[in-house]
Amino acid sequence: MHVLADAMVTQIIWDSASSDSGLKATGVEFAATRGATAKTVKVNKEVILAGGAIGSPSVLMHSGVGPRDVLSAAGVDVKLELPGVGQHLQDHVVANVFWNSKGFENAGDIHASGNNEAAFNSYINSAIAYINMTTILGEQGAKDTLNAIRGDLDTSAANLAPSEDSKVLEGYKAIYEATLQALEHGTGQIELLLSVTSPGNVIVQAALQHSFSQGRLYINSNDPFEP
Repeated sequence: MHVLADAMVTQIIWDSASSDSGLKATGVEFAATRGATAKTVKVNKEVILAGGAIGSPSVLMHSGVGPRDVLSAAGVDVKLELPGVGQHLQDHVVANVFWNSKGFENAGDIHASGNNEAAFNSYINSAIAYINMTTILGEQGAKDTLNAIRGDLDTSAANLAPSEDSKVLEGYKAIYEATLQALEHGTGQIELLLSVTSPGNVIVQAALQHSFSQGRLYINSNDPFEP
Protein backbone atom coordinates (compact mmCIF):
# COMPACT_ATOMS: atom_id res chain seq x y z
CA MET A 1 0.00 0.00 0.00
CA HIS A 2 1.19 3.52 -0.82
CA VAL A 3 -0.25 6.39 1.24
CA LEU A 4 0.13 9.87 -0.26
CA ALA A 5 0.15 12.78 2.19
CA ASP A 6 -1.08 16.22 1.08
CA ALA A 7 -3.03 14.71 -1.81
CA MET A 8 -6.65 15.77 -2.32
CA VAL A 9 -8.75 13.44 -4.47
CA THR A 10 -10.36 15.69 -7.09
CA GLN A 11 -12.37 13.08 -8.96
CA ILE A 12 -12.74 9.44 -9.91
CA ILE A 13 -11.78 8.67 -13.51
CA TRP A 14 -14.42 6.65 -15.35
CA ASP A 15 -14.12 4.37 -18.37
CA SER A 16 -15.08 6.48 -21.37
CA ALA A 17 -17.20 3.60 -22.62
CA SER A 18 -19.36 3.67 -19.49
CA SER A 19 -23.02 4.53 -19.96
CA ASP A 20 -25.96 5.55 -17.77
CA SER A 21 -26.52 1.86 -17.03
CA GLY A 22 -23.28 1.74 -15.04
CA LEU A 23 -19.85 3.27 -14.53
CA LYS A 24 -16.48 1.57 -14.28
CA ALA A 25 -13.73 3.35 -12.36
CA THR A 26 -10.32 3.17 -14.03
CA GLY A 27 -8.37 5.57 -11.82
CA VAL A 28 -8.33 8.49 -9.42
CA GLU A 29 -7.22 12.07 -10.04
CA PHE A 30 -5.56 14.04 -7.24
CA ALA A 31 -3.74 17.32 -6.63
CA ALA A 32 -1.71 18.79 -3.79
CA THR A 33 -3.35 22.23 -3.79
CA ARG A 34 -5.94 24.24 -5.68
CA GLY A 35 -4.43 25.19 -9.04
CA ALA A 36 -1.68 22.57 -8.88
CA THR A 37 -1.26 20.19 -11.79
CA ALA A 38 -3.51 17.19 -11.27
CA LYS A 39 -2.05 13.69 -11.38
CA THR A 40 -3.72 10.37 -12.00
CA VAL A 41 -3.36 6.95 -10.44
CA LYS A 42 -4.64 4.15 -12.69
CA VAL A 43 -5.90 0.84 -11.36
CA ASN A 44 -5.76 -2.73 -12.61
CA LYS A 45 -8.71 -4.00 -10.59
CA GLU A 46 -10.90 -1.52 -8.70
CA VAL A 47 -11.19 1.79 -6.91
CA ILE A 48 -12.33 1.60 -3.28
CA LEU A 49 -13.86 4.86 -2.08
CA ALA A 50 -13.41 5.17 1.70
CA GLY A 51 -13.72 8.88 2.41
CA GLY A 52 -16.21 8.65 5.25
CA ALA A 53 -19.65 10.21 5.60
CA ILE A 54 -18.37 13.59 4.35
CA GLY A 55 -15.54 12.70 1.99
CA SER A 56 -17.18 9.90 0.00
CA PRO A 57 -20.27 11.80 -1.21
CA SER A 58 -18.10 14.83 -1.96
CA VAL A 59 -15.79 12.78 -4.19
CA LEU A 60 -18.74 11.07 -5.89
CA MET A 61 -20.48 14.34 -6.68
CA HIS A 62 -17.29 15.94 -8.00
CA SER A 63 -16.97 12.83 -10.15
CA GLY A 64 -20.41 13.32 -11.66
CA VAL A 65 -22.39 10.89 -9.51
CA GLY A 66 -25.24 12.30 -7.43
CA PRO A 67 -28.45 14.36 -7.57
CA ARG A 68 -28.76 15.90 -11.05
CA ASP A 69 -29.98 19.30 -9.85
CA VAL A 70 -27.09 19.61 -7.36
CA LEU A 71 -24.44 18.61 -9.90
CA SER A 72 -25.85 20.92 -12.57
CA ALA A 73 -25.95 23.86 -10.15
CA ALA A 74 -22.31 23.18 -9.21
CA GLY A 75 -21.18 22.99 -12.83
CA VAL A 76 -20.36 19.26 -12.78
CA ASP A 77 -21.23 17.06 -15.75
CA VAL A 78 -23.65 14.31 -14.73
CA LYS A 79 -22.16 10.87 -15.31
CA LEU A 80 -24.79 8.95 -13.34
CA GLU A 81 -27.88 10.39 -11.66
CA LEU A 82 -28.01 8.93 -8.16
CA PRO A 83 -30.25 11.11 -5.94
CA GLY A 84 -29.33 9.34 -2.69
CA VAL A 85 -25.70 10.50 -2.70
CA GLY A 86 -25.15 12.86 0.23
CA GLN A 87 -28.53 12.10 1.82
CA HIS A 88 -29.60 10.64 5.16
CA LEU A 89 -26.76 11.92 7.36
CA GLN A 90 -27.35 11.29 11.06
CA ASP A 91 -25.32 11.90 14.19
CA HIS A 92 -25.62 12.00 17.96
CA VAL A 93 -26.78 15.12 19.77
CA VAL A 94 -24.49 15.60 22.77
CA ALA A 95 -24.41 17.98 25.74
CA ASN A 96 -21.72 18.19 28.43
CA VAL A 97 -21.64 19.58 31.96
CA PHE A 98 -18.25 20.38 33.51
CA TRP A 99 -17.19 20.70 37.13
CA ASN A 100 -13.80 21.92 38.21
CA SER A 101 -12.18 19.84 40.96
CA LYS A 102 -10.08 22.58 42.53
CA GLY A 103 -8.42 21.68 45.80
CA PHE A 104 -8.26 17.91 45.37
CA GLU A 105 -6.80 15.34 43.04
CA ASN A 106 -9.32 13.64 40.78
CA ALA A 107 -9.10 10.45 38.71
CA GLY A 108 -7.92 12.43 35.67
CA ASP A 109 -4.93 13.71 37.63
CA ILE A 110 -4.09 10.18 38.75
CA HIS A 111 -4.46 8.87 35.21
CA ALA A 112 -2.24 11.64 33.82
CA SER A 113 0.44 10.80 36.37
CA GLY A 114 0.89 7.38 34.77
CA ASN A 115 -1.50 5.10 36.63
CA ASN A 116 -2.37 2.39 34.11
CA GLU A 117 -3.65 -0.32 36.43
CA ALA A 118 -6.30 -2.53 34.83
CA ALA A 119 -8.90 -1.89 37.53
CA PHE A 120 -8.40 1.86 37.33
CA ASN A 121 -8.66 1.94 33.52
CA SER A 122 -11.70 -0.33 33.64
CA TYR A 123 -13.53 2.17 35.84
CA ILE A 124 -12.66 5.11 33.58
CA ASN A 125 -13.79 3.30 30.43
CA SER A 126 -16.94 1.72 31.87
CA ALA A 127 -18.72 4.53 33.73
CA ILE A 128 -21.59 4.60 31.22
CA ALA A 129 -25.35 4.18 31.60
CA TYR A 130 -28.03 3.82 28.90
CA ILE A 131 -31.55 4.99 29.77
CA ASN A 132 -34.65 3.81 27.89
CA MET A 133 -37.85 5.68 27.04
CA THR A 134 -39.88 4.38 30.01
CA THR A 135 -37.24 5.51 32.50
CA ILE A 136 -37.14 8.98 30.94
CA LEU A 137 -40.86 9.62 30.37
CA GLY A 138 -42.71 6.99 32.37
CA GLU A 139 -44.76 4.19 30.83
CA GLN A 140 -47.68 6.33 29.65
CA GLY A 141 -45.45 9.19 28.56
CA ALA A 142 -43.39 6.79 26.45
CA LYS A 143 -46.52 5.39 24.78
CA ASP A 144 -47.88 8.88 24.02
CA THR A 145 -44.53 9.98 22.56
CA LEU A 146 -44.24 6.88 20.37
CA ASN A 147 -47.81 7.34 19.09
CA ALA A 148 -47.10 10.97 18.24
CA ILE A 149 -43.90 10.04 16.41
CA ARG A 150 -45.66 7.25 14.51
CA GLY A 151 -48.39 9.63 13.41
CA ASP A 152 -45.90 12.22 12.14
CA LEU A 153 -44.20 9.96 9.56
CA ASP A 154 -45.96 11.25 6.43
CA THR A 155 -45.80 14.88 7.55
CA SER A 156 -42.11 14.62 8.37
CA ALA A 157 -41.34 12.92 5.04
CA ALA A 158 -43.23 15.65 3.17
CA ASN A 159 -41.63 18.58 5.00
CA LEU A 160 -38.24 17.44 6.29
CA ALA A 161 -36.82 15.03 3.70
CA PRO A 162 -33.94 16.73 1.84
CA SER A 163 -35.21 15.76 -1.62
CA GLU A 164 -38.44 15.21 -3.52
CA ASP A 165 -37.05 12.15 -5.31
CA SER A 166 -39.25 9.12 -4.64
CA LYS A 167 -36.30 6.86 -3.78
CA VAL A 168 -34.90 9.39 -1.32
CA LEU A 169 -38.32 9.75 0.28
CA GLU A 170 -38.61 5.98 0.65
CA GLY A 171 -35.13 5.91 2.23
CA TYR A 172 -36.16 8.66 4.64
CA LYS A 173 -39.24 6.67 5.65
CA ALA A 174 -37.26 3.44 6.04
CA ILE A 175 -34.76 5.11 8.39
CA TYR A 176 -37.63 6.77 10.29
CA GLU A 177 -39.32 3.39 10.77
CA ALA A 178 -36.08 1.73 11.88
CA THR A 179 -35.46 4.49 14.41
CA LEU A 180 -39.01 4.17 15.70
CA GLN A 181 -38.49 0.44 16.21
CA ALA A 182 -35.39 1.17 18.26
CA LEU A 183 -37.52 3.38 20.50
CA GLU A 184 -40.26 0.79 20.84
CA HIS A 185 -38.10 -2.13 21.92
CA GLY A 186 -36.66 -0.71 25.13
CA THR A 187 -33.28 0.22 23.67
CA GLY A 188 -31.25 2.79 25.59
CA GLN A 189 -32.11 6.25 24.23
CA ILE A 190 -29.72 8.42 26.21
CA GLU A 191 -26.11 7.61 26.97
CA LEU A 192 -24.85 9.08 30.24
CA LEU A 193 -21.06 9.10 30.42
CA LEU A 194 -19.03 10.03 33.48
CA SER A 195 -15.67 11.29 32.26
CA VAL A 196 -12.90 11.70 34.82
CA THR A 197 -9.89 11.41 32.49
CA SER A 198 -9.46 15.18 32.19
CA PRO A 199 -7.08 16.48 34.89
CA GLY A 200 -8.83 18.91 37.19
CA ASN A 201 -12.30 18.28 35.76
CA VAL A 202 -15.29 16.03 36.20
CA ILE A 203 -17.54 15.80 33.13
CA VAL A 204 -21.01 14.30 32.68
CA GLN A 205 -22.06 13.84 29.06
CA ALA A 206 -25.57 13.08 27.81
CA ALA A 207 -25.95 11.83 24.23
CA LEU A 208 -29.19 11.17 22.35
CA GLN A 209 -28.78 7.75 20.71
CA HIS A 210 -31.53 7.67 18.08
CA SER A 211 -32.13 11.08 16.61
CA PHE A 212 -34.86 11.42 13.97
CA SER A 213 -33.12 14.35 12.32
CA GLN A 214 -31.56 13.64 8.92
CA GLY A 215 -29.18 16.01 7.21
CA ARG A 216 -27.60 16.18 3.77
CA LEU A 217 -24.30 17.13 2.20
CA TYR A 218 -24.09 18.85 -1.20
CA ILE A 219 -21.16 20.37 -3.09
CA ASN A 220 -21.31 24.11 -3.82
CA SER A 221 -19.10 24.24 -6.92
CA ASN A 222 -16.93 22.11 -9.21
CA ASP A 223 -13.88 22.96 -7.08
CA PRO A 224 -12.97 19.96 -4.87
CA PHE A 225 -10.96 22.23 -2.58
CA GLU A 226 -14.00 24.30 -1.65
CA PRO A 227 -15.67 23.06 1.56
